[in-house]
Amino acid sequence: MLANKVVLVTGIANGRSIAWNIAKKLYQEKASIIITYQRPEFKNKIDALIKDELTSQDSKQLVSTFCCNAIEENDLKELQTFISSTYGHLDSLFHSIAYSPSSALHNPLLDISKEDFNTTLSISTYSLLSLTKAMQPLLSPSSSITALSFLGSTRYFQNYGIMSIAKAALESTALQLAGDLGSSGIRVNVIRAAPVNTLAARGIPRFLEMKNQFLEKQPLKQKSVVEDVCGTAAWLCSDYSKGITGQVINVDGGYSILGI
Repeated sequence: MLANKVVLVTGIANGRSIAWNIAKKLYQEKASIIITYQRPEFKNKIDALIKDELTSQDSKQLVSTFCCNAIEENDLKELQTFISSTYGHLDSLFHSIAYSPSSALHNPLLDISKEDFNTTLSISTYSLLSLTKAMQPLLSPSSSITALSFLGSTRYFQNYGIMSIAKAALESTALQLAGDLGSSGIRVNVIRAAPVNTLAARGIPRFLEMKNQFLEKQPLKQKSVVEDVCGTAAWLCSDYSKGITGQVINVDGGYSILGI
């Protein structure tokens, strides 16, 4: 499905990251992938994951890693240069970057400082703009950009607070980008996923309670949506979705259709 495609996957911290599972799926579908990580100390862990879990007999199918802070202009310029010199172009970009200081996650919204608010929105939302701006010269017509979100963008979840605002802003940003980039043939969509038990998610107060509520109430009674999120991501990167842009796709076992 993705043979000869080049995909940039951001936001990988460890083997439990949704982004890592997406990278594996894209690789299984024959894409070449560039994996970015934010801090140098992640490199050995990412390299080990690649060695253990990504194998291919196709010499044309490449895997690269790059340390990049997605809101730092110099990092993005270096990433753009690397992709241009190594691959020549980019077919898809997957945004899975989110962060909020623990002081913001563990406090009521009215107690969040301006600094923590700005940090959360800068990393979790503005990074989609900064990445897109840096990668746009490499994106070919019919290429795609996909961002990962959560139902908390439109509904109240206790203790999700500041991240609800960040995800709502992320979805709105994707919508505006879809309109702005449509004439260039670049598609922009959002996957709104059910709770997934990642290390980052565990930092959200009472996350397991939130996850168990989803498992109990969703119509499809799925134990996990990770495989479905990965499949949707691969589809959005493929030519099979070339008429889809500006959409928020719920991958949550049907939870989002419930009235209560």
